[in-house]
Amino acid sequence: GLEEWYRTLTMYGYPVIEEEERMAASLQPNWHALCEKAKLKDRSLGRVKKQFTIVTQGEVAEFKQTVTEMGEEYFKKGPGTGIELDEGLELMEAYHKTLAEMQSKREELGQALQLFNLPMVAYPELADVEASLKELSAIYALYSEFKDQREDWAKTLWADLDISNLEKGAEEFDAKAKKLPKNLKALRPYK
Repeated sequence: GLEEWYRTLTMYGYPVIEEEERMAASLQPNWHALCEKAKLKDRSLGRVKKQFTIVTQGEVAEFKQTVTEMGEEYFKKGPGTGIELDEGLELMEAYHKTLAEMQSKREELGQALQLFNLPMVAYPELADVEASLKELSAIYALYSEFKDQREDWAKTLWADLDISNLEKGAEEFDAKAKKLPKNLKALRPYK
């Protein structure tokens, strides 16, 4: 190594700076001391890692329970059930927010599981709720658009009322509703 180079330079009479020679001589002992210190740290971190592993597993179990409860609530009382469409619009927004928060937490826990070499955990309820919200979004978007248009029409003065414009607008919404995919037409909010 480096000590051998300096020994060879000295042996052949090549001038070496004394400070460099001292540093080269202390390199090996310092390296061994550093390795020993690293081994001790690794052992002490092993205990900490074990504690964090236990904490992470607890957080995963708790999160899995929360996700399961959210999924059950969604399919019992969510926007796809037989509720009023205005209430459904509010629930859509709330569940989109909840889903985004839970997906963020899932990613955070996934990184922790990966860090501690723990098996990844699946949350099928998140995928089910996400798929359902995606389907329902088309129905509620159409309803929201219709609701906004109806409010605009309601502001029209009787003197300015154009019946043909109202009929045309209603026919357009009817056509949009009929164009929705078959699987959406089977959902309760569509009906």
